[in-house]
Amino acid sequence: MYKEQLMEIGLTGQEAEVYLALLELGPSLASAVAKRSSLNRTNSYDLLARLIDKGLVSHVVRNNRKHFIAAKPETLHQYLDDQERSIAARREIVEKIAPALGRLPAATTKDAVAVYDGAQGIKTLLELMIAQRRPIDTYGTEGNFSRIFRFSTFSHYLRRIQKARIRMRVLFSGKPAKPFGWPHAQVRYLPGIAGAPTETAIFGDNVVIFVFTEEPKGILIESKALADSYRRYFVVLWESARNNAR
Repeated sequence: MYKEQLMEIGLTGQEAEVYLALLELGPSLASAVAKRSSLNRTNSYDLLARLIDKGLVSHVVRNNRKHFIAAKPETLHQYLDDQERSIAARREIVEKIAPALGRLPAATTKDAVAVYDGAQGIKTLLELMIAQRRPIDTYGTEGNFSRIFRFSTFSHYLRRIQKARIRMRVLFSGKPAKPFGWPHAQVRYLPGIAGAPTETAIFGDNVVIFVFTEEPKGILIESKALADSYRRYFVVLWESARNNAR
């Protein structure tokens, strides 16, 4: 219970298990935490040390033995505040160095193809789409992203796209269970595009093909010619879906 929610805010699965075990047990020896969390004792010490660094666990010494204590749940607010400050600081660093990095030879290579594996790889591509702040055209079968993300996780990216005022045209094979309720997205429906578990997005000089198989991945193709070609194809589909517009 609550493990997934704690993972959503940045804890690993085992960190969440240890924190929850301490909340249930109260002040405890590492051995008791390990037993409650079904971990070996060495791993439990490592995890407790990481949680101490995050400010979510403390310890006291009683009878020459170290007992660990979970911080009150209200401390999670401070943990999130610390994360936000850390992200803001790292974002400033990226903003300072990104222009210079972009001038390096490999960074300016055209018509590049890269494959990003797993859910984390797909998150990386979503971050790229937001960072570029270019209009996005996307088409595929509704519900693909729910194969790998909780709705709240994907909604986080949609809210950021909305906040950045990025224009989107979205073409689905059927009406989404949860509609797009914000002004910068146009949505149409075209049943004929249903089929493979894929989603295609075109933005700037990039095409991303998300593949939602058992091992999800995203394929990024950086090519102005290809992006222009895909965009023309998208417009044909978009116009075909005119009568299905909401």
